[in-house]
Amino acid sequence: MNNGSLHMKGNNCRTTTTTTTTSLTDQSLRTSLIRNTDHDTSLDLTDVSILSVGLKRYQNHNHEMLTDDDDDNEVIETSDDEDDDDDDEPFPSNSTNTLLNNPNNNDDMDLGLIDPDTQAKLAAILEATGITNSPIPEDFWRDQQVVRLLTSSVTNNLNGLHEIANAISPSNINLSGHQEKKSKSTNKDTSGTFVRACMNNDIRTVEKILQTTNGKEHLNDVNEDGDSVLAVACSNGYTDLVRLLLTTIPDIDINDRGSKQDCTPLMEACNAGHYEIVELLLKHNANVNMQSTSGNTALHYSAGGGYADIVRLLLEHGAKVEETNENGHTPLMEAASGGHVEVARALLDHGAGVNTLSNDSKDKNGNDSKQHKTDEMHTALMEACMDGHVQVAKLLLDHGADVNMPPDSYESPLTLSACGGHIELASLLIERGANLEEVNDEGYTPLMEGADVNRTTEDTQETALTLACAGGFLDVAKILLSNGANVNLGQSTPLMEASQEGHVELVQYLIQNGADVNQTTPAGETALAYACESGHSEVAEILLNSGAHIDQAENEGRTPLMKAARAGHICTVRYLISKADVNRATNSNDSTVLSLACAGGHLDVASLLLKHGADPNHLLK
Repeated sequence: MNNGSLHMKGNNCRTTTTTTTTSLTDQSLRTSLIRNTDHDTSLDLTDVSILSVGLKRYQNHNHEMLTDDDDDNEVIETSDDEDDDDDDEPFPSNSTNTLLNNPNNNDDMDLGLIDPDTQAKLAAILEATGITNSPIPEDFWRDQQVVRLLTSSVTNNLNGLHEIANAISPSNINLSGHQEKKSKSTNKDTSGTFVRACMNNDIRTVEKILQTTNGKEHLNDVNEDGDSVLAVACSNGYTDLVRLLLTTIPDIDINDRGSKQDCTPLMEACNAGHYEIVELLLKHNANVNMQSTSGNTALHYSAGGGYADIVRLLLEHGAKVEETNENGHTPLMEAASGGHVEVARALLDHGAGVNTLSNDSKDKNGNDSKQHKTDEMHTALMEACMDGHVQVAKLLLDHGADVNMPPDSYESPLTLSACGGHIELASLLIERGANLEEVNDEGYTPLMEGADVNRTTEDTQETALTLACAGGFLDVAKILLSNGANVNLGQSTPLMEASQEGHVELVQYLIQNGADVNQTTPAGETALAYACESGHSEVAEILLNSGAHIDQAENEGRTPLMKAARAGHICTVRYLISKADVNRATNSNDSTVLSLACAGGHLDVASLLLKHGADPNHLLK
């Protein structure tokens, strides 16, 4: 609903009455809701029943609101085919009796249905529409008849009541005329209304609430997530609202963390990249170096988001360039990880440590004892290398970043770039003097000891080519093979790794370069077995066309067809079934192709095998 007019549509409506109005003022609201009511009289049941009729009409007409259309808006009242003559009147004079005699009314209605929040909303409606201009007594809400009247229209849909109450509460109408005489009880719901207005960037409503209430009442207002209204406005980029809150609410806490005690408004604005709001907050002396629960500062958030202009602004206002979060990351590391070149440049120009390690941080007393969620020790260059940010890496290297593994670290920049398949970045590092023989904590070198391209790990006999093929890095594989890599080296060969992962082009390239399609692992596995077990039918076809043995079994006697059947890969089984032995048993006769399909619960595979001659009566050991 906007601050314009209301639009209510009836079901199967027969007649339509249109009233044109320019805005939803006191008079238009009363005309549409409580027509024929004496607004100067005190509250009585007749007034309440009329309000209930209005509420019921809003509910039955789905609460549809008409948006502004140029300068004019319409309020449409409708009548249903089933309505009697009395219902054709705007509001019947005997509305009280109608509601009291409504069979849907329950004489034993739970008085607890009118909770304090709902009471406040109803009170706001009654007072805003002029039905009463005096405080509502507490015993009013305990009156059985009143409760029934107020709830009869929404018994089956309490959400309707909340929608109406929110829509026509004092925050959405012009507080003029006799309504200025309202007592302080009118503000029962201003906190909830105030928060909603701030979340919706409803400047007009916020202004009116602040004009009619003491702004201090809203100092601690938070939304359902525990965020302060100022933080919400900053996060959403509501610049005018932020300015209004800062200049209108006395003693507003510009560093308010909300009920969760997490991010300040400045952090929210920096995280979302709202420069003008950041500038406004800093002018009002926002603390630029406060930290969130995760240890991030406003500079961390703006650096990670790539907002170079905000980063420069924060630095001009004294932001600490070397502050670390709970993971030991500095703003420069966040910028490098995100590939934000200009942010990194701004931080470096302000003295950011290019070789700072991620765990080189201090506790609140300045001691080197801060514990982090990760034991990895990275530099900004290493962060850039992990994600292949070449330009950031070049900038860092130009500013003196160490190209090799830092002391006591687990990885080198080159290892990280090689693992990610970032060839251009790896080439840059090598040009800048990266050590090809640095070994990480798992025994890997950037090119598995670059000088010896066929160097293997001790436990698994993996090579640089094996790792490249497992990751599907065809370009890396080509470089390695062109530099003498052995295509068949390793317990699990490069072809097996590529076949298991389904890298079709890589499988073809390896075969073209001499890969043995029938080579086995110590357990007797083949590339075809790996492909079938993983359901890569296209790879299986390439291998078979290249001479792979379809019934070659591993050490326990399981064939590629058995592995496909056990895994339930129906497409692979369908491809193999006309070529392989469907009644083959394992070496110890404890399994057949059919029994393995059944063991895996693959009914479709079992049915297919039976159609192709699988023996359901084979006796197993």
